[in-house]
Amino acid sequence: MTHEEIKKLGFLARIEVSEEDTVRFAGDMDNILNFLKQIESVDVSDVTPVHRFKNVSREDGNPYEKGQFSQDLLAEAPDVQDGFIKVKKIL
Repeated sequence: MTHEEIKKLGFLARIEVSEEDTVRFAGDMDNILNFLKQIESVDVSDVTPVHRFKNVSREDGNPYEKGQFSQDLLAEAPDVQDGFIKVKKIL
């Protein structure tokens, strides 16, 4: 990677990158990219993919009616206003 590309990455990441850092980062990035090239060169054509993941979500057979538990939930809230749970302002 060029020094300009390193500076652009720093700008996009909103971090200040000094000239000394660009030299060090360029060397680090070259090492990383060379390692990725080694990984890409590995022949995996005879490897059978193993998928151990499966979707565990389910379809709701009998979903609850909208608002069915609203009053129960609002009754448990410490502060309610106009049908909503009132919380502290954070901004």
